[in-house]
Amino acid sequence: MRYSEVVRRVEYPQFTDWMQRLPRDVFIAVEADIRYLLEFGRSAVLPSARLRIQQSEHFPDMAETRTDIVDDSGRRWVVRTLAVFAAGDSLLAFCVAGDKSAWADAHPTDDWYDIWVPVADRVFTVMKQKEGWK
Repeated sequence: MRYSEVVRRVEYPQFTDWMQRLPRDVFIAVEADIRYLLEFGRSAVLPSARLRIQQSEHFPDMAETRTDIVDDSGRRWVVRTLAVFAAGDSLLAFCVAGDKSAWADAHPTDDWYDIWVPVADRVFTVMKQKEGWK
C-alpha cells in the first residue's frame, strides 16, 4: 500500500492563501513537491523533501518540502514548506511555507528556520488542539 492511500492532507488557512498567491509555475512546482511528500511520507528523500526538522518541538514529526524554481519572469524561488506527520501518520498537516531566498535577502542576519520553524510549531499545536489530534 502506498503512503498516499492512507494519509489525509490538511492545510492551515493562511498556508492555502499563500499558495494561491504564488505565480502559476511556482505553484505547480511547490504542489508537485507536496504531492511527492504525500506519496512517499517518511520515505521521501532529498532534494524534494527533508524529514526530521531538528529545530521543531514536534521533532521527529516535522518535515519540509524543498522547491527550487526559476519562474517565467526569471525570478528564482527557493520555497520551503513545513509540514507535520500526525495522527499515527494518517495525516500530513501543512503549516507554513515561504521563499527562503527572498527571506535571506531581506533578513541577512536571520536564519529562515530559526524564525519559521517555531511559527510552524505553534500553527500545528493550534491545528492539533482544534481538531483533537493525538
